[in-house]
Amino acid sequence: MHVDTPAKPSASIDIEVVPASPETQKALVFLSDPNNVIFLIYGDSDSEDRPHRLTRFEEMVAQCGDTLLGRMMAARVGIEYYEQFDSAGTAMELRTQRKKTGYRHPFLVKAQTYLRKGVQLPDEFLIREESLLGLAFVEWVDGNDERTDVLLNELVEKYPNTRCGKKAAGAMTEVAEMRRKEKLLN
Repeated sequence: MHVDTPAKPSASIDIEVVPASPETQKALVFLSDPNNVIFLIYGDSDSEDRPHRLTRFEEMVAQCGDTLLGRMMAARVGIEYYEQFDSAGTAMELRTQRKKTGYRHPFLVKAQTYLRKGVQLPDEFLIREESLLGLAFVEWVDGNDERTDVLLNELVEKYPNTRCGKKAAGAMTEVAEMRRKEKLLN
């Protein structure tokens, strides 16, 4: 036999829905294209379209950079430029060239600019880890040793068991060795 019991009122919760800012609305419209979402999450999927897509993402970062989506887009753009810069030579070669000539490769400048915005994402975002690792490399090449150490330490402490955290632990050893070699050469 089933006996109905009177319903107990649950605690009420007041939820205020705040409309998205114009910047967030722009970013959401931009990301309504599935190709842009794929690029944001996974990076370069079509090399022919890469320059155009990077340009569009850069435009969106300029318009929406202070939003969460803008920082995510900045992180992706920074990672793409970092990968292009990273293919230009070894870290030691690039750093030596930078120190001797003072020349800042355009990809270094762009990677650094966008990755610095990308690392402002909350810790839980996977793309933040990639941004931290890329920025540590770029800062190393640019001669910002203290910043490099801070970034690598943050990766090792916050993400010790991830791919990026493990790479950072190895990079700390490599950076120490490269510094030792630099001192011997000077």
